[in-house]
Amino acid sequence: VENNQIVRFEEFIDSGTVAEAFMPADPARGRAYFATCAGCHGPAGQGNPGLHAPALAGLPQSYLLRQLRHFRAGVRGKAEDFYGFMMVGRANALPGDRGARDVASYIATLPVAGSLVRADPVAKPTGSLASAKKTFETCAVCHGSNGQGNSDVGAPPIAGQPSWYVTAQLANFRKGLRGADEKDTEGNAMRSALEGIPPTDDPGIASYIASLRPAITPSSSSGTAGNTK
Repeated sequence: VENNQIVRFEEFIDSGTVAEAFMPADPARGRAYFATCAGCHGPAGQGNPGLHAPALAGLPQSYLLRQLRHFRAGVRGKAEDFYGFMMVGRANALPGDRGARDVASYIATLPVAGSLVRADPVAKPTGSLASAKKTFETCAVCHGSNGQGNSDVGAPPIAGQPSWYVTAQLANFRKGLRGADEKDTEGNAMRSALEGIPPTDDPGIASYIASLRPAITPSSSSGTAGNTK
């Protein structure tokens, strides 16, 4: 710097990190990493209510990767969120961002087949599902009328997710344990959407979402979009 002006600079680049960032996601590598995920989420990504692990099969790669990155960066998984906090360590055990891309690409290949339809055997409907369906219209703006999700706004499919998980996540959004960080754009939008819904409606909404049936088709979201930072 001379006379308060930059007259010369030298740039250093970690070429290895840059090259790795441009490598496409590899589902084969991701399958090996998923072995540690399967302990809680199930070998087919069907979820396990006993371990408070939600179903992953049928979720798009872009959403899975975004959540893994949030866990790795501490954007999601605050200490007060016991089960979310457990994911922080698991996500950071993956070998870098490339590992997160790989495992997300593999999970996105898991089909939502007949044997993987996400049932909610431990929950009982809360209140009137007809009333909850009306309230769900607010959620449908982003998540779709049948809970099928909308990739254009980053809203994941939620049809068939168990009521216990939906209830827990709604509570986390309301408490600021999720979606409060400025880096979580989609989470910020979710928190804003909940401002118009009283907390007493959450159990009914959760029961209604659990009653929706996800499409019984293989996931088709395993492209290379997950490379985007």
